[in-house]
Amino acid sequence: MKCFTCGKIFYRYKGDIKWSKSRGQKLTFCSRECYYRYLEKPKAVKKDQLQALRRSRRMKRWRIKVFKRDHYICQMCGKKGGRLNAHHIKRFIDYPDLRFDTLNGITLCESCHKKTFFREKKFEKRFLKIAKENYEKEKNLKNGRRKR
Repeated sequence: MKCFTCGKIFYRYKGDIKWSKSRGQKLTFCSRECYYRYLEKPKAVKKDQLQALRRSRRMKRWRIKVFKRDHYICQMCGKKGGRLNAHHIKRFIDYPDLRFDTLNGITLCESCHKKTFFREKKFEKRFLKIAKENYEKEKNLKNGRRKR
């Protein structure tokens, strides 16, 4: 096997490999030193941490806020209801400070969400514009209700 950090070739027993894979570990390291070096890198975010964040109450509240702001309508095709996704306009992993910002989210149906995979940059400007417009509309509606 090849160490993910230093590139050194090393041997690992089949049982150890099977044990690691059963726990979802995809990266291999020749030593604990290399593993700790990997963890110290700024972009090294553990898969478990990301999954915990995605399943958190805060993320669920963020999703609901995005859906409500967009009136549960896909912002690409206009489909209402069904299986919807709250899509992060700026990537979740690259922009940790924007993870829970509703302006960084947009409602997409499953089929439209799949169209954005690996082409996030292509849709970024368009989605940001739509999200800002919807935010402004929501803000104006709330202000209009308060004045009455």
